[in-house]
Amino acid sequence: MGRYTNLLLNRPPSGPERRMAAADPRQSALAASMNVQGPDPLLEFYDNWWDGVTGQGQGSGWFGMNTIPQELVRLGNVYDAADELDLANDQYDAAFFDSNLLPGPGAGVGTIGRVTPKIDDIEILDAARVADDMVGPTIGGPLTFSSDLALRPHSIPVEEMSRTVIDPQNLLPRKIISPSDMQNSYIYPFPGDRSARDGFLTEINSVPLAHRVEMEGGVDFMRDARNQSYGNVWASGGNVPARLQNDINNIARTFDTNNINLVYTANSARNADFSTMMSDAIIAQLPSSPILRKTVKQFDAEMKNKVANWPGVESDSLMAFLSAPEMGKARKEFVELVGKGKYQKLGFPDVGSTRYAITQPELLGVPTGATGYGIGRGIPGAPIDVNPILPHKTYPQQVKGEYLGGLQANVPKELMWPDWYAKRRESGAELKYDDYTFGRQLPVQKATQEWVDNLEAYLESLDN
Repeated sequence: MGRYTNLLLNRPPSGPERRMAAADPRQSALAASMNVQGPDPLLEFYDNWWDGVTGQGQGSGWFGMNTIPQELVRLGNVYDAADELDLANDQYDAAFFDSNLLPGPGAGVGTIGRVTPKIDDIEILDAARVADDMVGPTIGGPLTFSSDLALRPHSIPVEEMSRTVIDPQNLLPRKIISPSDMQNSYIYPFPGDRSARDGFLTEINSVPLAHRVEMEGGVDFMRDARNQSYGNVWASGGNVPARLQNDINNIARTFDTNNINLVYTANSARNADFSTMMSDAIIAQLPSSPILRKTVKQFDAEMKNKVANWPGVESDSLMAFLSAPEMGKARKEFVELVGKGKYQKLGFPDVGSTRYAITQPELLGVPTGATGYGIGRGIPGAPIDVNPILPHKTYPQQVKGEYLGGLQANVPKELMWPDWYAKRRESGAELKYDDYTFGRQLPVQKATQEWVDNLEAYLESLDN
């Protein structure tokens, strides 16, 4: 946490110190939403709430909540009260849980706290080792009540979440390839959500869904034998497919090569909120959810302010309405409102469990930017398939390619594209902009012998 580390560990900072750090973009994504004229309403609200709970006075709460692991669970209380005052919003939510001020690996990665019940409170254990242990729950260890699957502590631990999937898709066997198999190729990132493609979801936490939900992927889209028979390796929408294919074409021209490997790179754990899989899975849980009529009316009123022509959460046309390709933003608004503390407490489906259920199991808990689980071969000069034989409900266009396999484990993107990161550091570019700039530039990396050696050494270290 940079120059604030000693300050945070040794004593609660003063109000000015706290505000200075919170406004430092290197320290917190919250800075973007705090750089406004006048007092910050949610910050002041939290200060007052903390003062009333602890008597420690204003100025102690902000850093207490964000740096002392034992206070993380109290975050839910702040959200719930702030929701009622219409002070909380999606930007605040995302900033709190993707912030360098939280215990955990830092911005864009999310925070996993291992917790166990302790009388009437929750004690978060061993948060310091979270950054080194992002591959999921430890078998036999403390339970995980807080993760990047949701913006507030879970009502049940991740270890007790479950999903039932039937009728597996026609997936090709997952082939493990080594870095040496990619030597002398050019490595290009294919960022995507973490959604699964492994059949039809029928139960979440052992509760049957009102209708089954097809898991369309996701990284394993490229493993579907049907997609491979049609020569398609990736699905997306808008101008993304054309941009990806243009980059493949440019790499081929620039380096005079057809040896271009497309390497899946994981977006955030909540990125699939945009997909029909997430909205369909929530809708499929509504009939079994204990939601009062007055709560339905309240929810619909809020959605109507966000989404034009909102049909209503009880409407038979809701799923069709949200499934339209152009309704991605509306799907995200729907999911995020369901996930608000007040609606989670008032009986709406648990968003953390739902995200768990639609996520590729191997990608649960990995850091944002983890890469290498799926790798395909790009085809220079190939057309975009705008009318695929096997369409994807969320992403209407498909990119041509061939499934190659995947590494034995996910690796950090800094190891996959080391030249790009080295140039960033040499140029003096600030770390805080790396993720944003990476996504904008999507750099290419030559798989040299040194690149192979470094990746193989990293993978071998995971076995030790």
